[in-house]
Amino acid sequence: MLRLFLFALLFVISDAWAGSKLVLSGYVSVNVKDSSNSVFIPAEGLGKIIVPEDVGQMEMPVIELTPEVISAGFVSRSEVDRQIRIWNERYPQNALEVQGTGIVRIYGYSKIIGYQRVKSLAKAEVEEVLKAEGFDAISVTSLSSKAQDIRLTQTDIRLDVRPIEIKYPFSRLCVWVDIKGEDDDLIRSVPIWLKVEAEKNVLVASRDIDIGENGNSISYSVLSKEISAITGQPLWSADQLDGMEIAKHLHEGEVISMDKIRLVPPVKQGETVTIETVAGTVYLSSRAVALQDGQVGSHIRLQSISSGEIMKGIVLSRGRVLIEGDS
Repeated sequence: MLRLFLFALLFVISDAWAGSKLVLSGYVSVNVKDSSNSVFIPAEGLGKIIVPEDVGQMEMPVIELTPEVISAGFVSRSEVDRQIRIWNERYPQNALEVQGTGIVRIYGYSKIIGYQRVKSLAKAEVEEVLKAEGFDAISVTSLSSKAQDIRLTQTDIRLDVRPIEIKYPFSRLCVWVDIKGEDDDLIRSVPIWLKVEAEKNVLVASRDIDIGENGNSISYSVLSKEISAITGQPLWSADQLDGMEIAKHLHEGEVISMDKIRLVPPVKQGETVTIETVAGTVYLSSRAVALQDGQVGSHIRLQSISSGEIMKGIVLSRGRVLIEGDS
């Protein structure tokens, strides 16, 4: 009678666990400290355990991954099933059925780099660059919140942040952090997206400014602007306007940036310049009116004051133009 009761009890327990499954995933990461030894991981480390709702806490089997399996880079479902069957024979009340993919790829790693460490490094570098650019009231926060820690097979590594190029305007910035090995070999690159808030004192047009205005005629004020409102590399000092003129029309309140100014041309349209001609050992000079602006080395059209002839020449320096022989 007692035997019959125990058999019935075992049947009830085994039946209660019926439907418990280990569904293998296609890819797992395994911490391998010594490749010459086996690694033992709980069954749930290879996939998802599914048990009926009315089943309580159950003890899970442990799967052995031999050095050969780790070296091959995968474990087959048949091997997992073999080990689970042995477990089921020992603990029939905890029986599991193996399902899922036929092969579980194994990625062995020996070092973990915390993702938070990588983010902090990128954030600190951006803050330094912004300070060097003259920004203050700096706030840099991460937009990458769900990324996982980084697992590597190498142990001797270093982190390098790539040079950060500031392009205006922006409120978000992608910073690349390179993970390199002992021989400076690139192992992996990690993109970090950051939200950036910062302010900077910049030159702002205090009235509408026309193309060609330069020197004291450029009317500006110094105002603090948020980084997302700045277009182009901004000017922050009056010294940056020395020898420059406005290249694009500016509206009142517009930030004066490098793309909106240019060097004052050494020859300007309408100016009287000295034109020089060299023929062998003979040097001749006369006067002409520039018909267009010209930088050093550029070709411009001129009109001779004495003859009215239209000619072409190369700007040599301020107020000097060389007339070529076939002009």
